[in-house]
Amino acid sequence: KVADYLLDFGPEGGDGGGEIVAVGTPEEVAANPASWTGKYLKEVLDRHETRRKARVAGLSAEPVKPARKVKARA
Repeated sequence: KVADYLLDFGPEGGDGGGEIVAVGTPEEVAANPASWTGKYLKEVLDRHETRRKARVAGLSAEPVKPARKVKARA
């Protein structure tokens, strides 16, 4: 996600477009069923969220090993 705010024009390209279909954050546009851009964004955002959850779950799944004591040699 890079954009903070989107304007989605459509509903089609060329002569079939020219109307504002959706306006808002990427999440708001993704939630708009009339937006072709929103349908694509929903897939991308869902995929990103799934990967993020997997990373977070992977980080918390492994227990932290306690530190070992090491004798210093002189």
